[in-house]
Amino acid sequence: MDGRILRISARMGLLVLWLLLGGCGSSADGAGCTAATLKGSYVYAYDGFQVMGETAAQRIPFAFAGRDIWHGDGTMAGTGSGGTNGVPDGVASYTGTYSLDADCTGSLIYTDGSGHATHWDLYVLNNGALISYVQTDAGFVAAGTEQRQ
Repeated sequence: MDGRILRISARMGLLVLWLLLGGCGSSADGAGCTAATLKGSYVYAYDGFQVMGETAAQRIPFAFAGRDIWHGDGTMAGTGSGGTNGVPDGVASYTGTYSLDADCTGSLIYTDGSGHATHWDLYVLNNGALISYVQTDAGFVAAGTEQRQ
């Protein structure tokens, strides 16, 4: 029985390694990513906290969901809604600029209607079908994913 479990574990390990090294790679031909990798309509959800101090009471939770259109040229636009600390924030529109490196990592700056900008690190998989991101602005702990539709 122990040998069988070991063989199954070894096969699972090889499967995970294959997935990490390219089985679900960022591009079909191994060429990597460019701004054009992100093109089309995506839905997203993200959540996190705004950190206003050291105590739990000073960590304000928020969650948002919406739809982004990535233009494939380093620009995007979107609309989303959500809430902060249990209070609905309403619907907001925004635009953004992004860059994407050949290793399918990159950065994004969203700018909302009032001119407020937020900054994000991007991680792209499956030829741009999936984006994972984390906010990099001081005072925020937030992350989410987007999936092309």
